Amino acid sequence: MSGKIILLIGGSGSGKSSLIKRLRTEYAHVRFIPSVTTRPKRPTEIDGASYHFVDVKTFQQLIQEDGFIEYAHVHRAWYGTPRQAYVDVLEQDQIVIKDIDP
Repeated sequence: MSGKIILLIGGSGSGKSSLIKRLRTEYAHVRFIPSVTTRPKRPTEIDGASYHFVDVKTFQQLIQEDGFIEYAHVHRAWYGTPRQAYVDVLEQDQIVIKDIDP
């Protein structure tokens, strides 16, 4: 694997999503992989674009299968970074951008 991961760390409203959108527009080899979450989908969200929405049972199964690079329980919901999606992109020598709240 020779791809790269870029982490953007900042609080809510700090511009992480805007920067990701701009980079993806300007650079075809920059990819954003949505996190997996158990929180309810908001009306404006699209499954697979903002997040991959799953139930708690599915999320727990992914934990057991080592399906996450990392995961956490935050604000009464689970969030995780899907391992295989990152491996697939990195094996294609592309760049993955990950946004993280501090």
